[in-house]
Amino acid sequence: MNNLRARIKEKRKQLSDESLNLLGNDILKNVQASISFEDRERISTYFSMNNEVDTSELNNYLWGINKHLFLPKIKQDKLLF
Repeated sequence: MNNLRARIKEKRKQLSDESLNLLGNDILKNVQASISFEDRERISTYFSMNNEVDTSELNNYLWGINKHLFLPKIKQDKLLF
């Protein structure tokens, strides 16, 4: 598993800021177009960092339409929401 994570991290480093922003916008468009999304009150997402796909527009959109966001946090090597 660590090998897979390392390979993914290395590939992410190769993406430009522009690519990360475009991917984030694509995710936002897909969410907005999703019919099954409309009746959901709670959504899990993340704050992007360290060359991750930019989720700021998505998160702002979700907050703007009064969705409850669940963001992960790492505490003592455990992922919590």
